[in-house]
Amino acid sequence: MILTGFSLRNFKSIYNHRFRIGKLNLFLGKNGMGKSSTIQALLCLRQSLEYRDLSIGKGTLNGIEYHLRFNYFVKGSLCTLGQSQNVYTKWSKDIDEKIEIFIETDKGNMNIVIPYLAQKDSLGAYITFDKPEVPFKLNLLQDSFQYLKAHRISPDDLFSSDTSIVESKRQLGETGDYAAQFLLMHGKHRVAEKMRIEKADSEQLLDQVSAYMSLLGNNMKVRVDYQGERVSLNYDVYRAEGTIYDTIKPQNTGFGLTFSLPVITSLLGAKAGQVQIIENPESHLHPRGQSIMGGLLAKAAASDQQLFIETHSDHVINGIRVAVKNGILNPDDVTLHFFGQSTTGALEITEIRIDRNGELSDYPNDFLDEWDNQLLNLI
Repeated sequence: MILTGFSLRNFKSIYNHRFRIGKLNLFLGKNGMGKSSTIQALLCLRQSLEYRDLSIGKGTLNGIEYHLRFNYFVKGSLCTLGQSQNVYTKWSKDIDEKIEIFIETDKGNMNIVIPYLAQKDSLGAYITFDKPEVPFKLNLLQDSFQYLKAHRISPDDLFSSDTSIVESKRQLGETGDYAAQFLLMHGKHRVAEKMRIEKADSEQLLDQVSAYMSLLGNNMKVRVDYQGERVSLNYDVYRAEGTIYDTIKPQNTGFGLTFSLPVITSLLGAKAGQVQIIENPESHLHPRGQSIMGGLLAKAAASDQQLFIETHSDHVINGIRVAVKNGILNPDDVTLHFFGQSTTGALEITEIRIDRNGELSDYPNDFLDEWDNQLLNLI
């Protein structure tokens, strides 16, 4: 079951808002406005329901009707938000203190009510649904899932390995720690046709990752090998005629390539139907590299991945717009949720649509306007 929309009520900075969801979903805006909070609501839901620890049986408790009960964890494996008082919005106008999450899918919906109690690491939650399979088959809760934090691996000689995570779950870890091992174990995976670079040595994951990394920097090939229980990572840099010029360790290339490696590996290595939540995929990249990343995100979504992306990059957005104009991705499959402020200073979330020419429906204040703002200061 594919997530097509969700509503949040009384969750952190968000009092009440519905988000339309497509294949490629972008959350952007000024710092501290609620982008991360929106993603955290989904991460808390996943870490609470991932192992299906549900009490099944219809009933009523404290006036709340439900089909299932579970514990909604605000501290867990994917995110730690403090305690319940750090999650419940301070701007609620409701008499009944509760958090609500309404989930919409292509085959049914469910409503989650979470009564608020202070000083709790988890809160009792109650689910009602129109189809009983929704809590069990929602794509967000399946094994085919990857979350990459904004804070990812730093350049180093050797990287961690965990065969159970990489082989069984096909995941790279939240900080991308296992990207090198993933390339070792799944390097022969055939990349989906829409994401392939034709000039790469082959259709296989390792060669395609090398081709994308070359677009971000020098002409290179990624080389990974086991070193005991860890995995070494090097970049073989090639001359134009195809001979190796040098072998470079990650710590001698800055942060951009190493920060990007897990993102590129995860997108190219995913299977159709996978859900990915990625924070700031553009980190430490040159503007051209950020545009390339935007194009890759569009191609991944066109390959039937569902992506939730937090970004601050105009170039990522423009790379996606160009991909839509070029017919790579249907504009209806893209959602842009801009977190800004109203004239009174209150949070205002605007959904911006892209048409088939890559044009945008709205330009709220502080959206794609900083270039013009600074040019005006130079006049």
